[in-house]
Amino acid sequence: IHEFSNENAPFVLFPNPGTENFMISIELNKPSQLNFSIVTSSGKKVFSSKNKIYPVGPHQIKLLENNQSLSEGIYFITLDLNGSRFAKKLVVIK
Repeated sequence: IHEFSNENAPFVLFPNPGTENFMISIELNKPSQLNFSIVTSSGKKVFSSKNKIYPVGPHQIKLLENNQSLSEGIYFITLDLNGSRFAKKLVVIK
């Protein structure tokens, strides 16, 4: 897993910290296979997206599906992009 500072990350996670409606914003310069997972600070996976190929261009991807929510705490968002894995910390406040 590559942990990047906000300046070098291949994606932006927002709002962070936040309460709900979390999104990934990413700009792709080629069609890309992308999926992500939400993992608790203790390592338990609480959500995994379906593996999907996205076209070139900007994308805003909703982290959770309808009516799902996260309890207050610290989570890690892992993003698998064309064979590489990246992670960002997400802070959920209520």
